[in-house]
Amino acid sequence: MLGFLVVSERASLLPKHHRVAGGPLEGTCGPRRTSVRSVRVLGQPLQCRLRNPGGFHLPPQVPGDEASIRRAIELLGNRTQRRLQASGRQALTTLVGAYPPTKEVAQQWKFRLERLAKENKIRAREAAEKESGVVQASLTRRLSRLQEIERNLTLPGTDELVQRAFSVLGRILARNSAPNAEEQAELQRLINVVPGGMQTTRRAIRLLRERSLERRRFERWPPFVPLSIESVRKARIILRQIAIQRSAGAKAAERLRLLLAGGYPRSQRVARAWWKRLGLVEHLYRKKAHRAMRLETVERIRAERRARASARSQALQQSSREDQAPT
Repeated sequence: MLGFLVVSERASLLPKHHRVAGGPLEGTCGPRRTSVRSVRVLGQPLQCRLRNPGGFHLPPQVPGDEASIRRAIELLGNRTQRRLQASGRQALTTLVGAYPPTKEVAQQWKFRLERLAKENKIRAREAAEKESGVVQASLTRRLSRLQEIERNLTLPGTDELVQRAFSVLGRILARNSAPNAEEQAELQRLINVVPGGMQTTRRAIRLLRERSLERRRFERWPPFVPLSIESVRKARIILRQIAIQRSAGAKAAERLRLLLAGGYPRSQRVARAWWKRLGLVEHLYRKKAHRAMRLETVERIRAERRARASARSQALQQSSREDQAPT
């Protein structure tokens, strides 16, 4: 939590439901879960609590070695509680490049340095394991295995292979045991990862579901929509043929890639979805063309009426001048 200062306005400037006849103002600051009940006296600052809104920044200078980082974290922790003496202030300035002006800034720097120290520790441990070839216990490697699953899992190219990966992972999860050699080889071929336990299997299933749904949402529309109704109609003809026959030939595929800026449907389902979306685009283009045609017709009729009205007015003026002319 961080603090920020809010200076209350005068009572005359407050809304009507916040005004009082005299004395302090009582109110709740912050969300309900972290609210702080306080008493506000007009003209005095109020200390409130606030969550991290946009991320913390590192100090101007980051210590190079682990011992210096630990010493900087210790001094910043002291600064979050009280003001440091001259020696501590000088040591902290030497380590991080500046002295934190407030306790909140010291808390931000301390949080980021603690996170940096943890990341450096993990990198050093992984480098040592890679050099020695010795893997630590499973409890200490659980987070690393989950991160490896998230980093290396790839989505199969077709929906049938995705369903096959789901069925293999579901069989492993229902059996509540490690995958056998055949399942390991199949999972390595399908999704490029092999879960070693129940937790990694659940994580692989969740990631596979999320990424497959994300791909389906992304494939609802083609990567490029043609700008003319003729190009849309040509693309729809080819997409309908692909949706029915799974292929439209090499020449038609090349024309479709030219129309859709290199896009080509991955499966018949994607081709059917693009065909429907381009049908909507064709309908909108027809409506736009019809609206433009009607607007042109209206403008033409208005111009004709203005021309007739101008001709009538000129004829009336001519006749009036002829009547007023002396005989």
